[in-house]
Amino acid sequence: MTVLELVKKYLLQKTGVRHNTEANYNIVVNIFKKEDFGKKRVDKIKLSDAKCWLIKL
Repeated sequence: MTVLELVKKYLLQKTGVRHNTEANYNIVVNIFKKEDFGKKRVDKIKLSDAKCWLIKL
């Protein structure tokens, strides 16, 4: 699983997200698509880690 896939999986589980927040998440996903970091494979990473990455970004 790549970082991008992990973030997308986390975002699919979110419900009741405000429109502005969802737009910001899409910006982050687009950044991951363009950057090499989003293509890196990660093993043994939890979905909660994706939340931490989104908060830091």
